[in-house]
Amino acid sequence: MRSPRDFTKPLAMGAPEPVLEIPVKPSRCIHFFDPSNPKMAAK
Repeated sequence: MRSPRDFTKPLAMGAPEPVLEIPVKPSRCIHFFDPSNPKMAAK
């Protein structure tokens, strides 16, 4: 099992450093719309 510290290291020699912070603020979005659900369809 990988250590959490390993996620901050490059995966290959000469590879750039992994991004430690999210570059943009995430926004909400609907990934799946179920039209058979009346609660979702009402919106």
